[in-house]
Amino acid sequence: MFSAIAKPFGWLMMGLYDLLNNYGLALIAFALIVKIILLPFQMKSKRGSMRQARLMPKMKEIEKKHGANKQKYNEEVAKLYKESGVNPMSGCLWSLIPFPILIALYEAIRYPLTVMMGVAQDLLNEGGAIASKLAELGFSSSMNPAYEQIAQSQFITQHWDQFSQLGIDKLQPIDYSFLGLDLGAKPSLSALGNIDWSNGAT
Repeated sequence: MFSAIAKPFGWLMMGLYDLLNNYGLALIAFALIVKIILLPFQMKSKRGSMRQARLMPKMKEIEKKHGANKQKYNEEVAKLYKESGVNPMSGCLWSLIPFPILIALYEAIRYPLTVMMGVAQDLLNEGGAIASKLAELGFSSSMNPAYEQIAQSQFITQHWDQFSQLGIDKLQPIDYSFLGLDLGAKPSLSALGNIDWSNGAT
């Protein structure tokens, strides 16, 4: 499910990178676009929460009156919601929308070759053109296997002269540097007690 959602987000990320020619700026622009898209939903969620908050005094009255009788209490609360035109789920329902978007973005970032660029997985499997060229040039990665494509993408960028000769239209170099940081580097907090968060299984 999420891989299907991730595809258009991957294309958007790639389009923003092509436009801005900067991976960090592409991420910022992506976040702004998503924020603008989600703004109406967030406003609906906020309005729903505010309408429910306005009903709290009446709900407390119902609780005082029918607190001992759960069935009657639930009936009166349902009646109150209906008369007020308030959906009790409206406050939290809209707030759930960002989660699949965040997961889709995570997929796009984690798989820059297949999701962002749209390169066929067969080319990365053993015997595929990209996999063969990576092996030929001595590619090895200390990355968690879940983030292998980021390391592959960086290696391809560093050896672009070699990989451009493969003639794969969708394959392209990505510069992960942003404000002196390597956004494609293996996460590490070595400065704070040599804690390396990337070693655990993901």
